[in-house]
Amino acid sequence: MPCLDSIDLSPGSTGPARPELAELVLAADDLSDLLQRLATAAVHHVDGAASAVITVTRDGRPTTRSGLEQAAGARRSGRLSVPLSDLDRATGSVTLYPRLLAGFGPVERGQAQRFADESSRVLSLALRLARGNEVTDQLSAELASRTVIDHALGIVMGQNRCDANVAFAILRAASQNRHVRLRVVAAEIASTVSRRPPAAGRGVRLDARLGSSGS
Repeated sequence: MPCLDSIDLSPGSTGPARPELAELVLAADDLSDLLQRLATAAVHHVDGAASAVITVTRDGRPTTRSGLEQAAGARRSGRLSVPLSDLDRATGSVTLYPRLLAGFGPVERGQAQRFADESSRVLSLALRLARGNEVTDQLSAELASRTVIDHALGIVMGQNRCDANVAFAILRAASQNRHVRLRVVAAEIASTVSRRPPAAGRGVRLDARLGSSGS
């Protein structure tokens, strides 16, 4: 992963811009927390802003929205919404609420656009990291499940003196008959042999005749 200090966050810049925004990726607990931190930063970076709300929608998931619309002195009239661009499989916007009834002028609009551009780069990085973590977690869960099933297959093969294909058919039949996941059946078999209580249900012994459970 690239060092955050080396990431160019501004269009056309030859060096890093607003590194404090990039550092928010490491400081935030999750996407909602990151958006809250960015919303707070927006108020400091755009003159005349009383409060801000940042919204991100990913891949049809529920929208993540953070910030504060009704901060003290914030006016709903004259609010300014700037889209976030080039996000990783997501769309979003920064909405700023002015202190003054007149709203935001050209200077403030320029500040808001620059902040949105820089925030887009930060959010795109955060979304890529989050997606990578999700894939890693999924692979880890699948590997753990595969390990449990392989262990149970070995037990059933030993109990019934059969090959792996027959043992898997026995496990699958038990899973279907009991309307539980194959991994649950496998975990029960493995825990019974190791004399540890299973995560759910009770210990089982499967045989080729039944393809079902028994004490």
